[in-house]
Amino acid sequence: MSSDPLKICEFEHHFQQRIMVQTLLHPLAEMDQVAQTAWKTQWTAELSKWHSPYALVLATKEKVASDASFWPVLASTSSFFKKFFLKKVVLCGDWQAPAGSDWVIEAELDPALQKAGWRGKRAAEPSDFRGQIQFENFFKQNVMELSFASQVLVDSADKIRVIKSKLTNQLMQWHSPWSLMVNCANLEVAGPQIAEMTEMLDSFKKLYMLKMIGYSPLRSKLEYPFKVYRSRHKAAAELESSNAIAGDTANCSSRKA
Repeated sequence: MSSDPLKICEFEHHFQQRIMVQTLLHPLAEMDQVAQTAWKTQWTAELSKWHSPYALVLATKEKVASDASFWPVLASTSSFFKKFFLKKVVLCGDWQAPAGSDWVIEAELDPALQKAGWRGKRAAEPSDFRGQIQFENFFKQNVMELSFASQVLVDSADKIRVIKSKLTNQLMQWHSPWSLMVNCANLEVAGPQIAEMTEMLDSFKKLYMLKMIGYSPLRSKLEYPFKVYRSRHKAAAELESSNAIAGDTANCSSRKA
């Protein structure tokens, strides 16, 4: 693990639900001191996105998480982050906790999220689609960029709801007007869903979205629910002319814990 100490886990944030999901990427037996420090560093960096207490759902890609040396690491690390508004930890997966321990363990993600405090019913979503959605925030430019890790087809209302959910989560990091720029290189929207996706994106204008624009269409004749340029720099120039407020200078003191 020490050969790649900065990639200890993957993060997914559910800001509205106040739940952070972490997935450990390496065997627990390899969590040496270097890796422990890197984990704490990466976790701390993610906290810059948060403005409220949260619960953690910790998953592992191992089929069995039984390495005895990891449990003291988990205990000390979670104790450290409780000083920084971590409320509780729920383990997700095939964990084998030491006898007599009081760790909360659920085999599947949905029950783990419920134990962590998920409010209401979790929306149904295509199992592989959500993981393809990626966001990058450019606060000084007031731009949020949406892209897809591999080619996707938005062909159902469920997929549109997933995009809306993840976009809403991203807005928890924003304190000023913003514009949406979409990398369309891997995106196709089926004809029947264009109107529905347009309506969904238009709803964010009530949440201080200034403009939405796309670039690099997957194919030249595809239709999208926004104007699309062939190159990113043209789309960025279009947004630059309409954005005037630096998003990272806004006061977040109004955020409620």
